[in-house]
Amino acid sequence: MEKRVFLTLLILLLAGCGTRPRRTVADYAAVRKKPVESPVAEGVEGFFASRDSALVHINGRVLTRGDFLEAVFRQFGEKTLLSEVIKEELFLQEAERRKMSVEPKDVESEVEQVLDGMSRALARGDEAAGRIKLAGLYEKQGLALNDVREELRRKLVARILIKRVTMAMRDPAGVDFRGLYEKNRRYHTRHIAYSFPSFEAQPDAAQLQKKKDSRAKAEGARAKIVSGELDFVAVARAESDDQVTRPLGGSLGPITAETPMAEALKKVIFSLAPGQVSEPVENPRGGYHIFQVTKIEPSKKYDEVAEEVRKNYLKREPDMEEIREAFYRLREQARIDWPSGR
Repeated sequence: MEKRVFLTLLILLLAGCGTRPRRTVADYAAVRKKPVESPVAEGVEGFFASRDSALVHINGRVLTRGDFLEAVFRQFGEKTLLSEVIKEELFLQEAERRKMSVEPKDVESEVEQVLDGMSRALARGDEAAGRIKLAGLYEKQGLALNDVREELRRKLVARILIKRVTMAMRDPAGVDFRGLYEKNRRYHTRHIAYSFPSFEAQPDAAQLQKKKDSRAKAEGARAKIVSGELDFVAVARAESDDQVTRPLGGSLGPITAETPMAEALKKVIFSLAPGQVSEPVENPRGGYHIFQVTKIEPSKKYDEVAEEVRKNYLKREPDMEEIREAFYRLREQARIDWPSGR
């Protein structure tokens, strides 16, 4: 995420974006056509004209502006940078056509999301400690955290507009809402695992006996749980061979259609009603499981929540795949003329 933010800011700098917070797309587009200031005092033209001037000294070695630009193009490539600039321009033109605007509070929210993500990554989830570390890292580079925050404010307008254009381009008529509902339905699940070694070749007598014993244990545990003689969580903590979930009473958390799990196991889980305990099911990788679903979200059937599913789809934030698809559609409709020789 941090690398993508850096690339976005860098592209906007090289493209000549303005440094003043802007509310409307029209303002944003107008400023792009004017000479503007960059983070260096002499502005963009001066930055590119002074290739041999020093930007920074690293362990006594000088990094010039020419070195910096060569490193940027070597790392990201001219075509990649140009492609990103074209992508942004197409989205901004579409936002202008749709008369979209961006409020300061929206920019502030995006800024905090970026800083929060970077802070949590630095301190393994501790946001407050992460902010301190982040400030320290930037201080070593000669930047205050408030300077970084101000730069983000100036640059994230495009990101907000790209999201909004993508959302506005959604076509509900072509969406399989029932499939979307099933894909995102969450089955809160726990299990008890009884292992036996998996084998690809013909199993020997000892292996077959181990498999038979595991099946018998699973069947016996299920019978006692279903009859009420034993509690599922207690049996999981006492008997499960899954050492990760055993202390948690067998909890696997929410399982969805996207969960990386053998389809044979998910099929069983998705067939259960809350509280129901499955028959022993064989794992293709070895072992038997008995599952219990404790809660299904949403609990209502699709026909009862169809309109809610549709509304949630239209207002949710787009992911990178959806943004990419929106860009492809804009590019197909656009006229892009290249100078001869490119």
